[in-house]
Amino acid sequence: MTFPDFSTIISRESIDLTMLVFLWLVQVIIYPSFKEISKESILHWHKAYQFKICIIMGPVMLFQFYVITFDVINSVSQVSIIRFLLLIASWLLTVMVSVPLHRKIERNEDLENSINKLIQTNVPRTLTWTAIYLTHFL
Repeated sequence: MTFPDFSTIISRESIDLTMLVFLWLVQVIIYPSFKEISKESILHWHKAYQFKICIIMGPVMLFQFYVITFDVINSVSQVSIIRFLLLIASWLLTVMVSVPLHRKIERNEDLENSINKLIQTNVPRTLTWTAIYLTHFL
């Protein structure tokens, strides 16, 4: 059984641009807005936010992972290796830093500090996903 090359259906650039725009929206608008939500409301709001973001961005992230992994396996080049390493860094930062901070917010654990750390530690994620998009210009 062979799998279709979905990367020909939706361009790599459009997937990477979607992630770039999303991460910058998160960095500049969404995460800072967490500070503006009342302590009483944020727990409910945050849970709904996470669910909706997973539904919307989860498939995009998985598709990007598929495309970049497909490229590094099937057409190895310096650019495909750079893109793959940047993607791995982005996912590691997400899983090891952002997800635990979101869990702290869910548990109302050191809320103000957790939100501030989430904003600060999202900068490297934003930059790695920005760099993935910029590889299209190499």
